[in-house]
Order: sequence, then C-alpha cells, then structure tokens
Amino acid sequence: RQQKLKEKAREDEKKRQEKRDKAQAERERKREEDRKERKRLEDQRQQKLKEKAREDEKKRQEKRDKAQAERDRKREEDRKERERLEDQRRQELEDRKERDRLLAEAEKKRQEQLKKIRETQKQLDKLEQSSSLTEQQSQEALQKQQSETRRFQALIQDEIDKYSNQIRAKVLDGWKYATEKSGLTVVYELFLSPSGRVVDIVLVARSGNSAYDESVKKAILIASPLPVPKEQPLFERTFGRGVIIEFKF
Repeated sequence: RQQKLKEKAREDEKKRQEKRDKAQAERERKREEDRKERKRLEDQRQQKLKEKAREDEKKRQEKRDKAQAERDRKREEDRKERERLEDQRRQELEDRKERDRLLAEAEKKRQEQLKKIRETQKQLDKLEQSSSLTEQQSQEALQKQQSETRRFQALIQDEIDKYSNQIRAKVLDGWKYATEKSGLTVVYELFLSPSGRVVDIVLVARSGNSAYDESVKKAILIASPLPVPKEQPLFERTFGRGVIIEFKF
C-alpha cells in the first residue's frame, strides 16, 4: 500500500511537473511572441520614422532648392535691372551730350544772328543819320534786318518744335486711355518752370471727348518734369511765357 502511495505521489508530481513545464513553455512562447511583436512594432515605428525623416528631408531640400531658385531669380532680375539702368544711364548721358551739343550750336547760331542783327541795326542807324541815304538803300537795309529777324525766329521755333516733340514722347509713355490709339486731338498751353516742372495747364482746344482730354492732362502731370532747354536765356525765349502743344495720340 505504501508503495502504491509513493508511486501515485511520483505520478502526481510528474504530472504537476509536466503541467509546470507546459505552463513555462507557454509563458516562454508568449514572451517570444510578445518580443517578436514588440520588435515588429519597433521596426515598423523605426521604418515610419525613417520614412518621415526622408520625407521631411525631401521637403527641406525642396524648400532649399526653391529658396535657391528664388535667390538666383532675384539675382538675375537685379543683374538685368542693373544692366537696364546702366544702359539707360549711358543713353541719358549720350542724349545729354547730344542735347548740349545741339544747344551749343543753336546758341552759337543765335549769337551769330544777334550779332548780325546788331550790326545791321548799327548800319541802319548810321544810314538814317546820313543825309545822303537814299530811300532805296533804307529799304534794302530794312529788308535785310527783317530777313535776319525771320531767321532768328525760325531758329527759336525749331527749338520749340524739338522740345515739344520730346514732351509729347514723354507724355505718351505715361498716357493711359481706353484704346491704344484714339485719333483725337487736344491742345494745351503749358506753363513750366526752368527745371521743366509743370506749373499750370490751360485747355486751349478740346478734342470733343472729355475723358480723352482728362487722360492727356493726367499724363502731362505724371510726366513732369518735362524736357526744356537747360540754358536760362534759351528757356526764356522758348518756354518762359508758356508753350502751346497739340497732343494727338
């Protein structure tokens, strides 16, 4: 009987051991599964982090590339603008030199004309004082003086026409109207300062379209200061008392 009890105890112990071993194996299996699952989740998390890092880096690179492209674009625009301003400066310098040359020539001719007029006047004065002056000689002298005067007036008119054309061109640059070409004509009298600043504008002849007239007036104000002779004596003889200009765009 004792022997049976011992065998039964050993059998029970064996079963309990097997049960413990089985439970231990099950725990280890679950731990391994949990470890593998944690590893899978960690690998997945790391993969997502890497993908996010790559995406973030891609976005940062795109942003850097975009910023670099924008800097390059601005540098190119600045370079082109500097070239444009330099070309404009050179053109203005050339225009100024040419204008100064033409003004110098015009002033030289004007002085020559004035000299001739003064000489003619002196001759007339002498002839008038001479008792032997005939009526024919007096008439010839008068005609010569009138001819010189007309030549001088023509020279002044040429200067007025030249600067009037320059004024029309500058006004046209800033002119804005409903159509590209209106075919209308408006006449304004401009009163300008020696620097070309518009002091006053007087409507001389309407075009028949008040909107067009107003658009030209605004363009004149926008274009101020306008081109005028730089030399004070020439300015006074040409634009000093106002100038009437026809605007037909």
